[in-house]
Amino acid sequence: MEKNNTNWCQSVAGVVIKNGKVLLARHTYGNGKGLLITPGGYVEYGESPVDAVKREFMEETSVEVEPERIIGIRFNAKDWYVVFSAKYISGTPTSDNAVDGC
Repeated sequence: MEKNNTNWCQSVAGVVIKNGKVLLARHTYGNGKGLLITPGGYVEYGESPVDAVKREFMEETSVEVEPERIIGIRFNAKDWYVVFSAKYISGTPTSDNAVDGC
């Protein structure tokens, strides 16, 4: 992702459940480093929130997903964050080997 194409005011995440397990990613920086999080991130300019969820899952887990419905929203006067439920499509989750995937 190009940093100059990032819309710092719009972010997304997704929740995928497969075989009774939630697919999580390990945060790799900042105060959350090492903690498990739902995959997600900032929306790029010109990108839809749905496409951003798909891209973020691929970047963070190597899994292809299809966002289905909005399950959470946080917004204020300057930014927003949307969380989708998403369907597992394909791929084998990759990790830092500290946590098993789906």
